[in-house]
Amino acid sequence: MERVEIERTIKKVFQNLFDVDPASITADASPYNVEGWNSMQHLSLVTSLEAEFDVSFGDGQVVEMRTFGLIVKIVDDALRKR
Repeated sequence: MERVEIERTIKKVFQNLFDVDPASITADASPYNVEGWNSMQHLSLVTSLEAEFDVSFGDGQVVEMRTFGLIVKIVDDALRKR
């Protein structure tokens, strides 16, 4: 899967979970600037991404998912390791 497709898919997940316009999501989108992105929604985000991409994330990866940009990298890495 191309990185552009990964980003597009993750933006759709953000749109569904946080009710945000996908065009407004930048690489630095984080719990500090995305309304509703709290610890509980972070878990929902992780499980949604796991289901969407058919991957599993380790605890370290879940903690590392602090920004949209990092999430894209982690998902991309997970897809390449399958």
